[in-house]
Amino acid sequence: MAQKYKQPIWTLPNYLRLEDTDNKGTISGNRADYENTKEKYQNFAEDFLKRVETLDSESANEPLQKVAT
Repeated sequence: MAQKYKQPIWTLPNYLRLEDTDNKGTISGNRADYENTKEKYQNFAEDFLKRVETLDSESANEPLQKVAT
């Protein structure tokens, strides 16, 4: 849905252009799920940044090793 309306998923329940679509019932019925997605994205981003900070600067400059397949 977010791709269809080109909006962040957590803003869809309040998106004004949604009023004239068949998707309004689906989105309104799942309002809490859509709105809670923002917090999940924020938690993911914060966790990612913490992990990046722990990278050793020496290993970050080394080329990646290919994994045998």
